Amino acid sequence: MSNTAPNGRYDMPWKLALTHAVYDFLDFFFPDIGVEIDRKKRPRFRDKELAALGFGAH
Repeated sequence: MSNTAPNGRYDMPWKLALTHAVYDFLDFFFPDIGVEIDRKKRPRFRDKELAALGFGAH
């Protein structure tokens, strides 16, 4: 059976939400490292780099 689902970026809503709230997330779950993070920089996802190493590959 062929895949009839359209190609999409299904991870985009999660990335947008996490990008928006990443510092709140880190403060809540990892309060000790919050002071070491430069909050002037926007978070960048490295999923393509991880995929190249074999992480998350299907």
